[in-house]
Amino acid sequence: MTTFALQAQRASCECGACSFRIRPTRATRFICHCRICQAYSGRAHSDVIIMRANAVDTLAGEDLVFRKYRPPPNISRGLCRCCGKPAIERS
Repeated sequence: MTTFALQAQRASCECGACSFRIRPTRATRFICHCRICQAYSGRAHSDVIIMRANAVDTLAGEDLVFRKYRPPPNISRGLCRCCGKPAIERS
């Protein structure tokens, strides 16, 4: 796990239908290979960045559909309705 200071930036799903603004904040980043992350991302691993929810503003997120893969942990994982790719997770 790596902790770093995240600079202000924009993020989105692969097609851009769901987009977010991230304000400068402290964040932690890690790679996860668990089966839940594999199912969510459709890949062998997920590149995860954790930050406080109040650092993220949804700019275009009407096309998000949230699903809980296995509570606990009680994490809602958001997929874009347009491209079906991961966009954001929240607790």
